[in-house]
Order: sequence, then structure tokens, then C-alpha cells
Amino acid sequence: MIGQGNDARFAETVHSMIPENGVGVMDRGFASWEFLDELSLTQTHFVVRIKNNMKTELDRHRYRVVWFCDQSQ
Repeated sequence: MIGQGNDARFAETVHSMIPENGVGVMDRGFASWEFLDELSLTQTHFVVRIKNNMKTELDRHRYRVVWFCDQSQ
């Protein structure tokens, strides 16, 4: 049942739910390089908030990292 465990356990299900030419939007519970590499290799488009401790030295041809900061505070 969804909501009863770690998000990464449902990665395969989520991957199959993203339609062709669609974009998957996921929270950081799905942010693992293994899962993101799988999505990238199958040319699945996605947006995910990565975890604070994830290294971002990655292949710029496969991923685009966007940094966001709220300067209003």
C-alpha cells in the first residue's frame, strides 16, 4: 500500500506510471542515483528535488541541476 514504506520501494511502479512524453514530478524520497539513472537511460523526463547530501558531480548531458534559493527571507 502506498504510504506504508520508503518511497524508493515504489520506484518501479512510479516509473511505469509516467506516460511517454510526460514528466514525472517526485519528492526527494525518490532521489537515488540508481533510480535517476534508470529514468535517464529510458529517456523518461523527470523533476526531482535531490537530497541535501547528494553529490552533484554528474554528466551534464544527462541531467540539468537547477539551484533555487528564496532571497525574500
